[in-house]
Amino acid sequence: MWPASRSPRTRTAFEAHFDGERLAFTDCSQVAVVALDGRMLWRRETGAEDCALTGDGTLWLTTRDELIAVDAGTGREIARTDIAGPILTGPPPAVCRFDDTPCRPRLTGGRIALTVLGGAYIAGTSGPGYLSVGYSDDGALSWHDLATGATLAERHVTDIAGPHARLEIPAVVSPDYALIGVSYDDFADGPEEHLLLATRRLRPVTALDFPAAVGHPYTSTLPGRWLTVDLDEPILRTWELAAWEAQLTLL
Repeated sequence: MWPASRSPRTRTAFEAHFDGERLAFTDCSQVAVVALDGRMLWRRETGAEDCALTGDGTLWLTTRDELIAVDAGTGREIARTDIAGPILTGPPPAVCRFDDTPCRPRLTGGRIALTVLGGAYIAGTSGPGYLSVGYSDDGALSWHDLATGATLAERHVTDIAGPHARLEIPAVVSPDYALIGVSYDDFADGPEEHLLLATRRLRPVTALDFPAAVGHPYTSTLPGRWLTVDLDEPILRTWELAAWEAQLTLL
C-alpha cells in the first residue's frame, strides 16, 4: 500500500540511483552525482524530482513538466522535452506521464523520443522487461516486455502474500527477479517483509531477511543489486542478490 506520503503520484523527499560507477540522487532541490569513493563529481540546484542512470553515461531527470537527459559524468545537458507530470524509473529508463501512460524515452539525433508502453505505474525496468503496479492500494503487479509493452505475467499482492497483505513500493533486481515490500498493518512505517519474486510468473521465490530495518528498495542499474534507505537512520545501503544465493539454490 502507498499511504498519501508515498503514493506513486506523490513525490518522495529523496530519490537515488546507482550504476556501479556513480551514485546519483535528488531531493527536489538539487541533483548530485558522486563516485564510489565519495568524490563529488558534480552538483546542481534544480527542480528535478526523479533520476535514473542508464549505464551508458546518461542521467535522466524529471521536473514537474519536463524530461531531461544529461551527461552523467559532467552534468552537461543533452536534451529536454515537455511532458506533463512525469515519474521516472530505470534502467533502462521509462517514464509515466500524468495521464498514467507509461513511455520509453530514448535519445535520437540529440532529441528525446517517447514510445508508448502498456501497464500503469512503472516500478522498475531491467534488461528486456519492466514491472508495472496498480495505483494507491490496488496491489496489482504485472511484468511486461519493454520493447512492445506486452503483458507477460500478472499477479495480485494478496495472491502472493495473503489476504491482508498491502504492497509497498517495489523494485526490479534483475531481468529474472523483482523485490516487493509487504506490510500487514495499516499503521506500519514501512515494509514488514521483503519478498523476492520471479519475474517470469511473479511468484515468490524467498523472503529476504535484512540485518537492518530498511525501507522500500530502489532499482539499480546493475543486475542483482539494489538500494535501500534505513527506516530509523538516514543511511543509504547497496545490496546484492549473491548474498542470498544459497537460499535461491535451495528453492
